[in-house]
Amino acid sequence: MALEHTDVEVGIADERDVEEVLGLWGAARYRYSSTPDTLAVIRRLRERDPEALLVARHRGRVVGTLIAAWR
Repeated sequence: MALEHTDVEVGIADERDVEEVLGLWGAARYRYSSTPDTLAVIRRLRERDPEALLVARHRGRVVGTLIAAWR
């Protein structure tokens, strides 16, 4: 399904988004993935870099994620 760019908002994930992010990651998870997708992992990421986890929202629902990093 293609979305018009005006239908999607991208922003920094907050605590309210965590459950939806985990649900989306679980649905898209590759069976050979080796990294854990847990509440603790997301909280550590947000503590270390509060702006690193971005979410795309369509009509208030999380439909995409991005973890931005720079070293």
